[in-house]
Amino acid sequence: MGLLAFPDHRRIWNTPHGLFRCFWLGGLAGENVIYKTSSDNGDTWSPGMDLTGIPNLDNYGLGAQHPNMYAGSGNNLFVLYSDYLTLTEPHLITKKLLHFNGTTWSSPLTVSSEDISMLTGDIAVDSSGLLHIIYHEKNSITQNYQILYRTYNPGTQDFSMPIALTPDSTNAYYSTMGIYSGDKVVIAYDTYDNQSQKHAGVFLKDSSDSFVSTKKVS
Repeated sequence: MGLLAFPDHRRIWNTPHGLFRCFWLGGLAGENVIYKTSSDNGDTWSPGMDLTGIPNLDNYGLGAQHPNMYAGSGNNLFVLYSDYLTLTEPHLITKKLLHFNGTTWSSPLTVSSEDISMLTGDIAVDSSGLLHIIYHEKNSITQNYQILYRTYNPGTQDFSMPIALTPDSTNAYYSTMGIYSGDKVVIAYDTYDNQSQKHAGVFLKDSSDSFVSTKKVS
């Protein structure tokens, strides 16, 4: 199976199933995540399936943006995306998840609190099939973005309670995540100082100590 994503991410996974799965953003206003499959190496494709159902209306907002796709075990597929309810700043953004269980796609599942997330975030799957999610939410007092972490069990379709990985005194900007030997989850992120308007360093946290310690990279 190949997995393609346009325009924000381009990824291909090879599995024994011989099926291409393609994702992209479609729509003039209120964009949606569109999904197609091909069983003949891309010569022909199934009709496009709208996975997000965002209305194509100018007053809705930008719609689905910045999709991040991941292929899990047992034919599970996941798409994390940002749902923009506004066209201009300040953007009202909610992080949402789509889950394919091998047979059907879920309706959009809400990951973050409503309207206070940002574009960045990441997903990864460990050896047990558990999905790990990081995303950002704005603190209402400090106006800084904090990184939050939670997991999603594709078998039970349940989320864990979110855990804040960075303090509200730190403005966490972009983030990425990987899973390594022994299912160690490693998160890298940079910070941004609102007063100086400069990036203030890159940092690492990992699950070996439940993300307590912070290591400065630059």
